[in-house]
Amino acid sequence: WCDADLVDFHHRFVSGLLGPLLCEPEVDFVKGFYNRPQADGEGGGRVTELTAKPLIALLFPELSSILQPLSGEYGGRRTLLEQLPFVEGYGVEMGLLIDIAQKEGTSRMAQADLDVRHHRNRPLTELAPQAAAIMQTVLRRANRELVGVHAELSVGDTMSDIKAAERPPMLEVAEYLRRHVPAAVGA
Repeated sequence: WCDADLVDFHHRFVSGLLGPLLCEPEVDFVKGFYNRPQADGEGGGRVTELTAKPLIALLFPELSSILQPLSGEYGGRRTLLEQLPFVEGYGVEMGLLIDIAQKEGTSRMAQADLDVRHHRNRPLTELAPQAAAIMQTVLRRANRELVGVHAELSVGDTMSDIKAAERPPMLEVAEYLRRHVPAAVGA
């Protein structure tokens, strides 16, 4: 996957993610990292540094070596990804990282240096719902009872709905099984 809001898309985003998957059979998932020179300087953006990394350090320290956990550039093997639920919205990257670490451990993950990545810098009011959705995903993975599946967040004079909706693993979707895993349904 590659984020859709990249300013200067470069083929290295795809080839950089595919390289470890093609060359290292023990790698099942690759997370991209990059230099982000516009507005935010080195490292990740504000939500990465102020929300994702502190939550990882406190609740899932085995993932602390992931340089940019919210990077929208990542890839994985179908055999792994079809076993995992996918969080809808901003929590998808954190959900996948945590679920993969819990299922496979971190030794099957790799990181790829994608060099430089440019995209727009969002105002703080747009980042609050994103940060809340990421916190909701991480906290629900730490303890499902800790945080509900729905919350409302006041941002300025508007209310934002924060929902922890998830798509089930593809291996639990009957239509997917009929089309892609015929032996699984007796065909």
